Amino acid sequence: MVIVEAGRLMGIQGFADDPLAPAFAKDLLQIQSEADVDTVNELVDSYISDPRSLILAVVQAGNDIANQPVVRKCKKFDAGGERTIGVITKPDLINRGAEARIASLARNEDTTRLKLEFFLLKNLSPEESRNASSNAREHIEREFFEKSPWKEQDLDRSRLGSLNLTRFLQTLLDHHVERELPKVREELRRLEKKTLARIEELGEARSTIAQMRMYLSRLAMRLDHTCSSALQGDYSDHRFFSDSYQFATQVPETRLRAVIHLLDTRFSDGMRTNGKKLKIVDADDHAGSIQDPPDEETMNRRGQILVTEGGMRRWMQQVYTRTRGRELPGDYNHIFLAELYHQQSSRWGSIAEQHVERVHDSVVAFVRSAVEFITDEEHTRLKLTEHIMLTLEAMRSRADHELRLIKARNDGARKAVRVFGVHDRHSTARYCVKKAGTASI
Repeated sequence: MVIVEAGRLMGIQGFADDPLAPAFAKDLLQIQSEADVDTVNELVDSYISDPRSLILAVVQAGNDIANQPVVRKCKKFDAGGERTIGVITKPDLINRGAEARIASLARNEDTTRLKLEFFLLKNLSPEESRNASSNAREHIEREFFEKSPWKEQDLDRSRLGSLNLTRFLQTLLDHHVERELPKVREELRRLEKKTLARIEELGEARSTIAQMRMYLSRLAMRLDHTCSSALQGDYSDHRFFSDSYQFATQVPETRLRAVIHLLDTRFSDGMRTNGKKLKIVDADDHAGSIQDPPDEETMNRRGQILVTEGGMRRWMQQVYTRTRGRELPGDYNHIFLAELYHQQSSRWGSIAEQHVERVHDSVVAFVRSAVEFITDEEHTRLKLTEHIMLTLEAMRSRADHELRLIKARNDGARKAVRVFGVHDRHSTARYCVKKAGTASI
């Protein structure tokens, strides 16, 4: 009844309608679709792939044993034949003269060999099985194998007939259960421990609104504590701040303060070494990369440009020539310094944008790790992460806006230098006039 009900729930029609058929027979007349056949095969595989299960491989004597599907499955999941019992049926239906081949297989001397060996059974005819008791069945089978040509095949009598198979299976199952039961108990203990830990992580029941609020409040407190520890550089909680890079240069993404320090250091070093548009280098070390003198088209098309000290002087002379105004010879226009500053600082904006991007990515990675740490519930993780990401995106927008303001102020440095230069020149002129007048008096 259990198998019939399982077949009904699985949608397999005719799964076990014939009580005399094997439980999982692939009968295409009963199993009406390839999907049902695949379902049965998967079900069989799930059973016989378990190393704790015993396999009863039933094969017909009239077929090629080695090529039967059940034998192929046994070789796949039990290559050593440690837990497979072979059962050969219908020896009364084979062709005359094939008895020696079947007897060789039954004696476990054929190419297909099993540690638990084979049993040879005679199937009763419909007339014999109609009113046959177990004793009558045993008598029919014993009488069949005691006749020629089977009596000349030197068969083990304890391996003939269904009664001997029943006794063997009873003994085998007793030993098997006795051997495997301690393993099952240990496995159940581990599963119980894992399940209890999982239940404990889920926390108390949350069937009411008050319980839900309490649960969310505790999550918020744990997240706040984790974030505060990361920001303060307190990495004492090894469950979250464990360092798997002890002998490497990487910093765990959970150690947020250390990560930000590292990014800031790299940003500072990058600005110091690569922030200048034109970089003075030794001509002998960078002979193939030097643009001397650098032309404006090349500067606009490329990033940092390598020049010699002489090339830098010539470039400054070019800028001076382009910025001359009404000043006297030997003096310089107030826009000259602003032009030099503007050209040399043109890379700062892109470097700062990259730094903001890296910091934002590091914070996002930290938040994801922190949320995964405080809760195992997938739905809660998704909702909490989604809510935090909205806040992080708003913070990223404010950071980008602040960076744009800084870049705008930097771009306006030319005007500031101009005002400062004019004011400075006027102050100097007034001072010189006042000094000259005082001297004449």
